[in-house]
Amino acid sequence: MNVAPHDLFFVLSIFINYSDHHCNDDCYDHCYYSLFACHVFCGCRALYVGHSALVIDSICFTDLTNKGLSLSHSAVYLASQSPRRAELLSQIGVPFDVLKIDVPEVRKSEESPLDYVLRLSHEKACAGARLKPSQPVIGSDTIVECEGRVLEKPRDQAHAAQMLSLLSGRTHSVHTAVSVVLVSTEQAPNGVSLNNGAALNGAANGMQAVMQRESISVTSHVRFRSITEAEMAAYWATGEPRDKAGGYGIQGFGGVFVEHLEGSYSAVMGLPVAQTQQLLAKFNIPYWQAS
Repeated sequence: MNVAPHDLFFVLSIFINYSDHHCNDDCYDHCYYSLFACHVFCGCRALYVGHSALVIDSICFTDLTNKGLSLSHSAVYLASQSPRRAELLSQIGVPFDVLKIDVPEVRKSEESPLDYVLRLSHEKACAGARLKPSQPVIGSDTIVECEGRVLEKPRDQAHAAQMLSLLSGRTHSVHTAVSVVLVSTEQAPNGVSLNNGAALNGAANGMQAVMQRESISVTSHVRFRSITEAEMAAYWATGEPRDKAGGYGIQGFGGVFVEHLEGSYSAVMGLPVAQTQQLLAKFNIPYWQAS
């Protein structure tokens, strides 16, 4: 059974046996960060818990929306240390805590910019879910695309100048993706259990792991005026470009370069506020909560 990238709910219920199964490196990356079935992401039939592999004899994917399942939570975790994303999430009025996670940001060959940013947002949310099971975790990522090139954070001043030279006088695209992941345990249907009482993310015998996942992406188009070399050097000296995708921040000093914006201002900053609120609503998380 193929699982579409944006399927929201599925149940991993199931008979599990220990094995020396090994996945390929790409598959292992997904499993290591998410602790979910590789089958969901990569098509193989293994499940990783830390560095240990389990082989799944059978998997039952159940659309929980048809059963009226409601997972209600009043707080979330943000798997990002970006102060901009924290500021934007605060505007939604949702209580949250910040998680420090480490996910390699390396684009795969033949991976489109949009697929890349969606994958990173999902892997970041899954990395956070490892730290905070049974709590919704938000992961997000932003990249800049110009003339077929993907621009992430600059390595140094020379790299930042290269980026700004490419953006100068041109229109570029800003792709931002947001994923929310929640893993919890529920009582398994009659006749369904975990073999030998093996635990899946803390699930005891007779329990099943339930993963709820939602992802969205927003693409905005930004046009820059021409930028001089002197401006590039002066902008680097402000310190602002160092941790910004594309080497600039639209909400800061870099805003003077922007002639036109088509799309979401908050998405260019790093978190599309309207779309994120709609995403959280699917987890029954209300906005404008009292502080």
